[in-house]
Amino acid sequence: MNPFLILFLALPFLILAARDLSGRRVSLWVLVAGYMAVGWGLAALAVEFHFSSLAAQVERYASPPPDLLNQLQNDGAANVFAYYFGWAYAAIYFLLSLWVYYVVRYFVKRPAKSNA
Repeated sequence: MNPFLILFLALPFLILAARDLSGRRVSLWVLVAGYMAVGWGLAALAVEFHFSSLAAQVERYASPPPDLLNQLQNDGAANVFAYYFGWAYAAIYFLLSLWVYYVVRYFVKRPAKSNA
């Protein structure tokens, strides 16, 4: 499993939980901007890790399978998109995570209704 991808996916929820659990009120704009920078790097590292693991698989074979070589050589512009638009991936994912986090928080913190 790709550790950079796991960190990319988990970090927004950890940041938002830390914001709620700590007594400090950090602006969401600061969190979004910070995650955009960190997420951009994590997206690039995740793609780099993926292709380095593919290269390691190719090196294990004396005569690698053609489909494995094809996956390694044809990245489908994944590197380009990760380097140029990784910030957009991070911003969109953070905003989706923010929505999911607040929906879950609403249902967890909502007061219990009594039938009395």
